[in-house]
Amino acid sequence: MTYALGFFWLFLGASVILWVVASLFGKITRKFVYSGQGDNSPRLIFQITTKYCPETVERGVASIRKSCAEIGFTNYDVWIVTLNPTPNLKDKKARWVFVPESFKTVAKFKARSLEFARQLRAQEGYSGWIYYIDEENWITAQTVKAITNFAIHGNAKLASGPLVFRSGGSYPGWLGDSIRSSEGRISCMLHSLGYWSVHGDNMLMDYSLEKEVGWEFPQLTEDVQFTGHALDKGYRTGWHGGELQTVSATSINDFTKQRRRWFRGILQCIFSPDISARYRLLQAYIAVTGLLGTVVLFGVALDLFFNITPFARAWFYSVPLITTFAFTYFIGCRSSFKDRLAAGLFCWFFTLLEGIGAWSSIFAPPKGFDIIKKT
Repeated sequence: MTYALGFFWLFLGASVILWVVASLFGKITRKFVYSGQGDNSPRLIFQITTKYCPETVERGVASIRKSCAEIGFTNYDVWIVTLNPTPNLKDKKARWVFVPESFKTVAKFKARSLEFARQLRAQEGYSGWIYYIDEENWITAQTVKAITNFAIHGNAKLASGPLVFRSGGSYPGWLGDSIRSSEGRISCMLHSLGYWSVHGDNMLMDYSLEKEVGWEFPQLTEDVQFTGHALDKGYRTGWHGGELQTVSATSINDFTKQRRRWFRGILQCIFSPDISARYRLLQAYIAVTGLLGTVVLFGVALDLFFNITPFARAWFYSVPLITTFAFTYFIGCRSSFKDRLAAGLFCWFFTLLEGIGAWSSIFAPPKGFDIIKKT
């Protein structure tokens, strides 16, 4: 057990160092959240991809209108890409893009809707940028400033930004998602280097790249797969620094299912022959660290309660581990204005939930597509 814990801790050590360096990088460079002015010259589509267009889409559209008006940005359109054939928005200026059942493609789920919208833009000869968000998201004027600035002055055709988790959903899920805000600092640093996967919401893309790569692949995590294809074609990723406001899953069960769906998609990417070994190895590292976090927690628990190794040695492994988890959740809470103390104290519980979601994707995969409830 001593050697096993030592191996796991050394493996996770790279992640620990990465987290610390990334936090310092964001602090020193001030790139994590963009604080400058926007640019009114780019052409932009705000695209909300939703299955049936619930009421939360109204909030997203209203935030787009309000945020653009605040900075005087007018060169944009709003697209609602949905499986719902009946427009139900109060905002009649937003474009309703219905994805019919007759549309055939190898893409599945969200990627199918994205591919339909891409082909529609191709038919209409669109030239400009697309900003992608999901049905539960909303933006601020800071977001518009960041993405319009990047569209003109950025160093990539594909970029991401930080997520801010506001009140909504379940309180445990709200705290548990702190780590995603913390992970954003890693993304900021690695996107600045040009090689990291882009998250599907808060994604900014030049249409020329979308047109070239497309969304025709069947994997669950279409954003991870798309980034791999883009990187393989010689493109780089970037960090626009625009904050996207969002909420967590409505229950612990949905929180776990969300992780299971993500992990299934990452595994599909790892075993996808269509992308480079380099990118698949990157995803494999992400997957293994996610799995090992739970293993280490169980190993430490066995050590402490059953004295498998000397007690002092058990603390040698457990204290740095728990400190690291607490640090990452604390930093995440600082970004999303959550209860930092609660997240730090219960970081072991959230780490366990992350691991349960990852392991269940292997040993208890769902029969169909995991539907995640959010508010």
